[in-house]
Amino acid sequence: MRRLEVMIRRFGLEVRVSKMPQTIIRGETALLQCAFNVTGDEPLDHITIQWLHMGSNALVHSYYYGSDQLKLQSAQYSGRTSLFPDQFKHGNISLKLQGVRPSDAGQYKCHVSTLMETYYTEPNLMIRHNPPSIILSFESEGYPKADVLWYSGEEKLEPVLSETVYQQTTDNLYLLKSIMARNNTSLSEKYTFVLRNDAVKQTILRPVHLLGIGKALNFIYLGASSLYVVIMAVSLIALVALLVIIALNIMLSRRRNLQDSQRLKERMDVINGILLSQ
Repeated sequence: MRRLEVMIRRFGLEVRVSKMPQTIIRGETALLQCAFNVTGDEPLDHITIQWLHMGSNALVHSYYYGSDQLKLQSAQYSGRTSLFPDQFKHGNISLKLQGVRPSDAGQYKCHVSTLMETYYTEPNLMIRHNPPSIILSFESEGYPKADVLWYSGEEKLEPVLSETVYQQTTDNLYLLKSIMARNNTSLSEKYTFVLRNDAVKQTILRPVHLLGIGKALNFIYLGASSLYVVIMAVSLIALVALLVIIALNIMLSRRRNLQDSQRLKERMDVINGILLSQ
């Protein structure tokens, strides 16, 4: 049996939770209760609900855009959580957690807002190499406006070295694009893009390692879950040229071998002709 506790987070709403910890048998279903007062003045079209595990800060369940949003859900809760959308109008945002495991023990945070705060999407990285400049840019979408910082190594870059623009979409979200330009060098450099959405306590850090070698530019980008090693256009051209050279060498070698074989055959025919004439 494991104890489950619930905490709350208020965003202009009066929220109520059970003050008594629950003791749940392993494999059974837990109902983590959380509710807010409905006065009729709050528009529920943009309701945002998030449940987090306090110990691991794992995202247990999230709901916005009128449906469950489970792409960022922690894998350990996949397929085991659900809400009661038909009860939102009554203020009920309780979470049902099925198949309780020992790792589920701990405190949970219930966050509700009608102001449409949402997590920002995984940033898309774009790199342009226009010697001598390198231009890095990240794009992401969320709400409300997020703060953006850039770091060079461990040093925070001055705001004048980067530019961040916000464009509001038809869904009233913010499309964020942050651009940072630097002069190219022959040395390896590490830059880190940091996005902070304090409304939902979200922080995204995405490091980019630039590997400058003459006019070629390689970079290593650590995304959300994978390591991408990308070779830029100049390096790709060099690689293609190298493959072409190798292919030509193989063709020439085969042609030489074929010519040598033909010459050897002709010589053997001459020798055989001489022997037969004797």
